[in-house]
Amino acid sequence: MNQVHKLLPDITLLGVASRLWTGEKKLQEYVEKYEVAHPFKIDESNSAFLALEITTFPTIVVMNNGKEVLRTSDSDSVNDVTAMIRRLDP
Repeated sequence: MNQVHKLLPDITLLGVASRLWTGEKKLQEYVEKYEVAHPFKIDESNSAFLALEITTFPTIVVMNNGKEVLRTSDSDSVNDVTAMIRRLDP
């Protein structure tokens, strides 16, 4: 997602991790190790995962005005993900 963030700087990105698999210390280590350039939070109550019915990891969900407009759990390349986002109606 760092590459997508660089290619689409006008898009707001937020990484979300499940509390079931990480804590603040491990998340911070991950952010530093991989130089994550966008915000990354832990879903403490798993409410985002439940509301979005995320069952596969990783999953990319693109929201526009509060509505889901794209979802992929495939191992898409940076170029594929960027192209999918660019094809969305503004």
